[in-house]
Amino acid sequence: MRNLTIFQEISVVSFLSYFKLVLAIEGMTCSGCEAHVEHAAKEINGIQEAKASYAEGKAEIEFDPVQTTPEKIIEAVKTTGYKITGSKVSSIEKEQ
Repeated sequence: MRNLTIFQEISVVSFLSYFKLVLAIEGMTCSGCEAHVEHAAKEINGIQEAKASYAEGKAEIEFDPVQTTPEKIIEAVKTTGYKITGSKVSSIEKEQ
């Protein structure tokens, strides 16, 4: 009699919950403006990604809601001197 051992591979995928803040911004006119906004956002703990577009007049910022808030991000972007004319927050999940 033989003993058979069967192993089953189990794949565990976990997701991290982040939020995306989209800001409507007036006054950006070049790629330097984009970089200025992105840098201001990235200075905050919990920012995962920040992309600004002067052509679209917006910035999209992904953040960890445990580490920061939309209000803190907005205040940081305001320090760049550009006018924020609107904002929208949505939740996203990223595979870990």
